[in-house]
Amino acid sequence: MTLATLFLAQATNTPLTITQELGILAIAMITSKGASGVTGAGFVTLAATLEIVPDIPIQSLAILLGIDKFMSECRALTNLVGNGVATIVISRWEGELDAAKLHEAMVHPVALGEELENEAVQPRCSRQLATGVGAARKLRVAYQSRCRLLL
Repeated sequence: MTLATLFLAQATNTPLTITQELGILAIAMITSKGASGVTGAGFVTLAATLEIVPDIPIQSLAILLGIDKFMSECRALTNLVGNGVATIVISRWEGELDAAKLHEAMVHPVALGEELENEAVQPRCSRQLATGVGAARKLRVAYQSRCRLLL
């Protein structure tokens, strides 16, 4: 978002001071919070950012119109990577990161995904039924009905 704004400033030969650049950064950080999850929202958010910054002409958005689809894909990829890194950093900071499991998942991601997908519904229900053998009949009936709904 900020990079696109600075590109448009350079393309229109609009000089910006460091204060204006920091202001653009702050405005872009605030206005771009919901733009990563919706395709095409980045372009609208960029238009809103340019409207707030009067030095850069809003007509310069026409320059970016042709490559907005590609820019949207890059924003989504950046968001995905950022969320993944933040998850790992926070879990490590909280002391809940299992480094061995993380390494195993990173070495064999496809096999792990297929294993989790196959285990998702049916085996979980059969395990729950097996552990409910000694429990009351009501509990078993509830498990069975839940498993039928999932299947």
